[in-house]
Amino acid sequence: VGRAYCHRGAVSKAFTSAASNETEIAQRVRDLPLSQRLFGLFQWGFRTGNLNRAAAFYTEVLGGDLITYPTQGIEIMRDDSAHWMILANETIEAYEYAAQQNLSREVAMDHYAVPNISSTGYCRLDHRFILFDNFVVEPLKYTRGLSFQGDGYDPILNHSSSAAYIGTIVGAFGISPNESLSSYVENLFKPRLGRQGFRNVQPPVQIATFPETHPYGGLEVGYAKGTDGETFALVSVGNGSFARALKAAMVGAGAVSTLFEETNIYASGAMDDFCAYAQEVTNGQSVQVQTVGKCELVDDSAANNAGNNDDCKDEHKQLLVALVVIGSLSLFVLLVVVGCLLRGDLRRAATPASGQIY
Repeated sequence: VGRAYCHRGAVSKAFTSAASNETEIAQRVRDLPLSQRLFGLFQWGFRTGNLNRAAAFYTEVLGGDLITYPTQGIEIMRDDSAHWMILANETIEAYEYAAQQNLSREVAMDHYAVPNISSTGYCRLDHRFILFDNFVVEPLKYTRGLSFQGDGYDPILNHSSSAAYIGTIVGAFGISPNESLSSYVENLFKPRLGRQGFRNVQPPVQIATFPETHPYGGLEVGYAKGTDGETFALVSVGNGSFARALKAAMVGAGAVSTLFEETNIYASGAMDDFCAYAQEVTNGQSVQVQTVGKCELVDDSAANNAGNNDDCKDEHKQLLVALVVIGSLSLFVLLVVVGCLLRGDLRRAATPASGQIY
């Protein structure tokens, strides 16, 4: 995940440590007061009935980067810890309901729409991480069965999602403060929905705006519904009194965001040490002689080869053949990767730069 942050230029205060290894980073975190161990919002998650469709919407329309690892929630289902981490409260409520109504726990969990992803459960969890500049979107897909393409565990509740409901968490996506939100919705968001085939997504119907004389001067907010009916907001902080107050508050609190130059720790270089560590880049690397079988891989000078026996020469020949084969395969893989990157660049080129989402 850290490598993905560095590749995109996304920011998190968790990645500002100058420590060069995990032990030092962990020790520095433990030495901080409890209130300073929180690094802000990491992810916004929601249940989806179609994992591929949800991932496509947040990448192809809103512009997030799909993190290729980890991609399968099944990896965290090796014991009961993931189930109780995610679904503890709901499971306890279902167990209490089962005891009150004299029902089996499985029936009660279905009543409360709680999938059983424990080690003895009958459900499976898969997810995707989609990275934006300041947080991750995580659509989660539960399956009634242990196969990825099994029947979905997709109970429908008796109400839709809405910011009006108590306890509802709404993800907010910021656009460039130099762009009008209404212009973004009409000229970029709606056309992109149609072009990418997401006609069931509901764009903002109305956009709230505030005059400069208002404490929220310059702020624009519109609510929309995603591919599964999840509520999310599109926001432009503008360049008025609200933006100035927000920037002052963030700078004063030491907060990080790509929204303002003063809070962009990736651009300022504060994440350079972490990114070098995360991408396994080190300085002053030395080249060492490696031994393969009976032969040392050294240069081809006569002095170094003096005394090599026939077995060693044969091994060198075998190694040369292997290197040729590996080189040919590597060239093929490189051509495939370049082709994929070019295709991705062409697809991204079709998205106007002004559509940047924060």
